[in-house]
Amino acid sequence: MSDFRFETELAVRYRDLDPLGHVNNAVYASYMEQARTRYLKRVLGTPPADIQAVIAHIEIDFRQSIEGDDDVVVGVRTTGFGDSSITMEYEISANGTLSATGETVMVAVDEAGSPVQVPADTRRAIREFEGHLAVEE
Repeated sequence: MSDFRFETELAVRYRDLDPLGHVNNAVYASYMEQARTRYLKRVLGTPPADIQAVIAHIEIDFRQSIEGDDDVVVGVRTTGFGDSSITMEYEISANGTLSATGETVMVAVDEAGSPVQVPADTRRAIREFEGHLAVEE
């Protein structure tokens, strides 16, 4: 995967499959979630449960089906920040072939669920991790 500093391997579970033996389309969002939580844990050094944020937007483009015995790798990177949001991009590959691409927008929220500014230490940690990759404001 090009320009992804973080990649994670995921197992295809039997319950992920539809009657035709392909990973169900809704499961791709779950694969993105698993990769995102692992990314945030590594980059921020905190358990995902300690991050107060919600997904406000998710987009997935399917290219090729994934089957039960495929080796799945998900790449994730941060591509931009808004005042209260973080945009992330994904590539899901099976056996080295691109199966789907995706994007999420995560919004930082307070205890009442209202949007708040992304903490400066979160922005700094992500920028440091992404290194040479451009993370837009």
